[in-house]
Amino acid sequence: MKKSLLLGVFVLSVLLISSCAYLVGGGDKQDVMVNSSPEGASIVITTTGGVEMFSGTTPASVTLKRKYKYNVAVNLDGYKENTVMIDQTLNMMVLGNILCGGIPGGVVDALTGAMWTLEPEQIVVTLEMAALEGGSEELYAVVSYLGTDNQRQSVPILLEKE
Repeated sequence: MKKSLLLGVFVLSVLLISSCAYLVGGGDKQDVMVNSSPEGASIVITTTGGVEMFSGTTPASVTLKRKYKYNVAVNLDGYKENTVMIDQTLNMMVLGNILCGGIPGGVVDALTGAMWTLEPEQIVVTLEMAALEGGSEELYAVVSYLGTDNQRQSVPILLEKE
């Protein structure tokens, strides 16, 4: 009786460990949080091949497929554009497939992208004020408002020193 119980626990343990990362490690998609300082910046997320996957404003939580690497462009009027790369690292759940001979699970992980984890999982971009060409430095305040067509309008206003 004890031997069959131990054998059952062992078999169950092996099955759980050899489960593919798709089932145990969160599937083929992952949530990535994008934020900026100041908030309200526009973001465009594209694959490294140039296919747009998301467009919106910060803060944003975006669900991305793990089988791609991404570029995140963050832009706000009056600030320099900033680009961050989301890279892939090996999902450690894949090691269960390798150690326990779960070849079918490994194939599923490779085909779906579940063998990868997207890094960083949380992006915070601090935007830098833009400067004019030619090296002159002038300070502008950017006033943003919703226009008649419900589109964001921005007007730069030159600030003078006293």
